[in-house]
Amino acid sequence: MEHIYRNLYRAAITAKHLDACKSAAAEDAAGIRREISAGRLLGLSLFNWKQHVFVYFETVDCQLTPDALLPAVSATLESWPGEAAPRKWISLIDIFHFNAPAGLAHWSRKTPVEHHLGKIGVLKPDRIQNYCFYHYALQEERAFGGDKYQIIGINENILFAYMEAPAVQETPVVEPALHTHVVPENWADAGISPSFIPWADKIGTAQERLRDMDEVLSVW
Repeated sequence: MEHIYRNLYRAAITAKHLDACKSAAAEDAAGIRREISAGRLLGLSLFNWKQHVFVYFETVDCQLTPDALLPAVSATLESWPGEAAPRKWISLIDIFHFNAPAGLAHWSRKTPVEHHLGKIGVLKPDRIQNYCFYHYALQEERAFGGDKYQIIGINENILFAYMEAPAVQETPVVEPALHTHVVPENWADAGISPSFIPWADKIGTAQERLRDMDEVLSVW
């Protein structure tokens, strides 16, 4: 059975390089299509919001890097500190998904995807544990179902959510890791909404947890 790797990465960009990044994405599209044709890649979506750049891609029986898939885009990005060698992309930890791949036949899209969606959220540092705890419990206890292809990753207190529309509802076939009953009957009792730092332009209004980002490139 093929192994499907779901990859989430974060990068940073300055405002003056944003147009160059978007132009570079178009240059990288041909190489991405070659990887898809070779069967190593199912697809890739690139998103931007202000100084944040995120990429989501799925590989088959191999691990590819965003530097290899997006060389032109990577050249426009800022470098991250913290390691001896320069790096442009930081991997995010998968902290929530409704479904998980059980081989290529199971994971391949059966109907056309109309929209690839990327969303960003910012958690209060003292609420990260609460958010991750209840989302992992929801993921494994399967208290309620959701979008087959939705996934949420975290780096620092930044969330990146990838989704597709129309959403596909499907009972997971991979066995759950937990057989507990942590998730409250009323999901609101998990206290997820207060975990988010409000957006500056939304303070005093209905809270927007995850904000839509611009779709820079999607090749699937």
